[in-house]
Amino acid sequence: MIQFDFKLSSRLYTSQLLIDKYSLDYLNDWLSYESELKYFFFFGESNGSNDECVSYPKYLEDTICLLRHSDILNNDDKQYILSLCIEDAYVSIESSNAILHIILNSEYKKHTLNTNILQFLFNHIYNQCYCGIYKNGLIKPLTDEEKVKYSWTEEVGWSYEFLENNPNELDSLYFTEFTYLNKDSSIEIPKPIYISNYNLECYQFARCIDSIKNDIHRYNKSIKFLEKKRSDLKRNKKRLYKEYRTTYLNMLSDDGKKWSFTAKI
Repeated sequence: MIQFDFKLSSRLYTSQLLIDKYSLDYLNDWLSYESELKYFFFFGESNGSNDECVSYPKYLEDTICLLRHSDILNNDDKQYILSLCIEDAYVSIESSNAILHIILNSEYKKHTLNTNILQFLFNHIYNQCYCGIYKNGLIKPLTDEEKVKYSWTEEVGWSYEFLENNPNELDSLYFTEFTYLNKDSSIEIPKPIYISNYNLECYQFARCIDSIKNDIHRYNKSIKFLEKKRSDLKRNKKRLYKEYRTTYLNMLSDDGKKWSFTAKI
């Protein structure tokens, strides 16, 4: 079992003011309403078929790639993370703050939690809260009228896109701080280091850089091809000029190819 506790705040209210504005029941309803919470620790299906065609928003696809292409985690580590599920999630009030408790479990029983997995999860939480699926917060529960007004759908990423394009329209819930509850003294708790290999924002920049490098490489190949084509055309033009000159001179020196005019008076 893995447990993380998150201090909650919102776009409109600090963590201290949040519980004055919203009741505990409402905050729990808020998190229950927001279906995207289940994607907090989602890394793709652990046993999905290659034939399956599942579409996820770009920020989730990048998160899945970060795990699958990691050269720090071994295969058992990856399988353990791929098999994670949220066993329980609820809000409580502690020291005048609303705290979200998330309890995780892995169905991959051949492996156990270790420092590398923990470090990856720390980086993952940072990624999701600062530049991933929760960077815009979790949208508050909508009334039936609001669902119609904002064209609400249950599709993954709807809240993210809505809050990205309409940041001041509705209040949204943020995870401001997180704590890992260590129940196993044999596991070393690493200080969170947001490694560039695991940093979603760095990864997205790196993808853009790679894309530009590929474009430059492709254009360089195109330039070389065009330069060769230009040289070939120049040689062809020079050859045709020579043939033109030879043909023209031959015409001038060949009486049989000259025009003859007979003038009638």
